[in-house]
Amino acid sequence: MPDILTQGNARLSRPGTKGQPVWPRESDYRYDVDGHQLFRLVHGANEDQVAAFQHEECELALLLEEPLLIVCSRFGNVLPWSAAPFSWQHLPRISRVLPPPDPSGSDCSLVASLVEASDGRIVTRRSITLTFSFTRALHEAILEQARFAYDPSRERRAQDALQRRCPGIGGLVAYGTIRMKALAGVREHEAILNRSSRLV
Repeated sequence: MPDILTQGNARLSRPGTKGQPVWPRESDYRYDVDGHQLFRLVHGANEDQVAAFQHEECELALLLEEPLLIVCSRFGNVLPWSAAPFSWQHLPRISRVLPPPDPSGSDCSLVASLVEASDGRIVTRRSITLTFSFTRALHEAILEQARFAYDPSRERRAQDALQRRCPGIGGLVAYGTIRMKALAGVREHEAILNRSSRLV
């Protein structure tokens, strides 16, 4: 999978440019051997952003437009909605793992990291417990992606159609298949004090 620091760390200056996504791409979602991970990229991370990431309400929206799987996220008002497309087929083979088709009976969490885009430093982390319904929809979508060989033309057609239907991030979120909210708890976040931590 491409490095998120080069793949999705900037908003497009001209929304609607042909062949380019128009939604904010300051985030990246992954599901691999390390589980569910979400990375929010910021330039010049400040105290307000860290506080919002750690303590404010997190809202997630899952949008499914086969073969597209897009995880949108926001953390309070300081870190607004951002879209993170995911493709199981884009993962290195050594990192690929299939989620359980039935998530019942076990807690499923997503580790969210706030990343300084200039150097890849992880500023802080937060663990978010996913609801059963959100987990089931997400797992089913990943399993569905894994069933078929990657078809870039099909992906492009789906993306073009979705961009016409949802030209902005608000429309993309509103069109989502399922949404959930999570409030920060005592155990939900972990400050990363070691500045040598890097996103790899």
